[in-house]
Amino acid sequence: MDSLKRLHFYRKTPADLTESTTSGGAISFVALVLMIYLFVSQLFLFFEVNTRTDIVMDSSTGTMATMGIDFDITLARIPCEFASVDIFDVLGTARINVTEGKHNFGVMKTRVVTNGEDMKHVPGAKLKANHLPNPRDVKKEHHTAKQAIKAMAKFPVSEHKDWENDWNKEVYAKELDADMFESNLSKYDFAMVDFFAPWCHWCTELHPVWEHASGLVEKTTMDFGEDPNEGWHGYENRAKGMYAWEEYNSENPHKIKTLVEFLNDHRRELGMGDLPDRGRRKVLMAKVDCTLDVNRELCMQHRIMGYPTVRVYRDGATHSFEEYQGDRTAQSFLEYVHEQVPDIPMTAEDEDEMAKAREQQKEFHDQIDENTHEGCNLVGTIEVNKVPGKMVLAAHSNYHNFDVRDVNTSHVVHHMAFRSTIDHTLPGGDHHGRAAMHMLRTRLSRRSMREKKEELQKRLAKHKSTVPHFLHPLDNKRYSSIKAHTIQEHYVKVVHTKMNLLGWTPFDVYQMQVHSNMLKDDTGIPTTKISFDISPLNVVVEESRRSAAEFLTSLCAIIGGVFTVLGLFDSVVYHSVKVVQKMELGKMN
Repeated sequence: MDSLKRLHFYRKTPADLTESTTSGGAISFVALVLMIYLFVSQLFLFFEVNTRTDIVMDSSTGTMATMGIDFDITLARIPCEFASVDIFDVLGTARINVTEGKHNFGVMKTRVVTNGEDMKHVPGAKLKANHLPNPRDVKKEHHTAKQAIKAMAKFPVSEHKDWENDWNKEVYAKELDADMFESNLSKYDFAMVDFFAPWCHWCTELHPVWEHASGLVEKTTMDFGEDPNEGWHGYENRAKGMYAWEEYNSENPHKIKTLVEFLNDHRRELGMGDLPDRGRRKVLMAKVDCTLDVNRELCMQHRIMGYPTVRVYRDGATHSFEEYQGDRTAQSFLEYVHEQVPDIPMTAEDEDEMAKAREQQKEFHDQIDENTHEGCNLVGTIEVNKVPGKMVLAAHSNYHNFDVRDVNTSHVVHHMAFRSTIDHTLPGGDHHGRAAMHMLRTRLSRRSMREKKEELQKRLAKHKSTVPHFLHPLDNKRYSSIKAHTIQEHYVKVVHTKMNLLGWTPFDVYQMQVHSNMLKDDTGIPTTKISFDISPLNVVVEESRRSAAEFLTSLCAIIGGVFTVLGLFDSVVYHSVKVVQKMELGKMN
């Protein structure tokens, strides 16, 4: 025990040998208040999160040298039939028409109706469009004018004997204009209309095909008042009759018979007499020249953008329609009409089934009027190299020509973000919020993108930096092209940022700085371009707190320092007062 006593650092002075003063009490009070204030300040600093930002070179290689672009964009005035997404970069990569099943990722297309003013979606007007052929990948059997004339010679329709000298006499398609369009279509349960422009190459190729098909349709669907259940012009049904005609002409190339001649000969053999001179047309095959002034407004109302456009109208309705997406041969058009207009009336069950299939289309097209437009919502994920590149949203088709004045680049960016090849912020984590790693090629739906965005917002809610402000600068932005020939461009500077936040596993985000511009170009089809440039530098953001050892060291320094300094000050005050008192008593030497 004596050893411990000798080791005692803090030896005590007997109380009767100490002296208390008023000034000492005041200084002690100040010391106490100051120590409490500094203690509380250090306590706040201990719990405060410190953020440090470093800049390092991007060392990504292999699969990590790519990144993903999640986007949800609506092309307000380009139908899904023509909407295309193309990817290019400075390495020479060119991915044309990135769509479902292409390049291990895809873009989901949805047909929508948008308002003319704010480009918002019309509620309920929505149709999945992934069944539509891809505008640049579609492979159609397309007869040229020369091929069409050969087919016409082999399977002629006309009763005109001199049609070979001037095939333009083979005219069956009814030419309509704006004044007679509705009145004519309203008379027919089924009509097909070819909207064309004489300057269009594909329209010129389609012309003889369309006339040939129109003649075949007219002769094979005409109602002469005969009972369809008793056969078709002496044959069991229309299909067998057409097969017999085609077989005869194929076996007798030097004795070709027109369809009318062939049917009349067969009817005479059966004692039925020639085809009646008149009958009721069940199907209208028509055409509209969109370059004529009288039809210009009609084609604009029907939102005709590419030529030729073949549309199907049913039940006399001129507002509701379907796009014909089949091959452009006379045989294909004829088979399509025969499927839609059978020679033997369908049962009530079959009619109900077809009516249900068309009801969605009708509801969709009923929403389109002079104040709305058909557009295309594109949602998907694409993988790009970490080099400067661009994503181009445009109208394309292998078998249409466009009037560039009608191609409008107005669009809405609902969401756009970049993400890493391996993403730690996708939904599906543990109870700590640490999300599982998902490979980039998992395409995100609109809902998944929203959940990912909410997850990032939750992680960054308490983070004190400018990072959250630069993650989604394009979201919910509308860009309207009021004038024709307008190109919309967005230049995006992308910075890869590594986030090491307290309470979360490390994850990556991509900050974006965006500059948008509109320009006029009369030389080509207007497009929407999103150019991106990835920085070679990575930003590393790390959060940290002071350690307990550092906190205790600071606390001891504060208490000891304040106690010592104010103790010295108290000693100076005490001795100064004693000197003054001695001077007053005259006891100073």
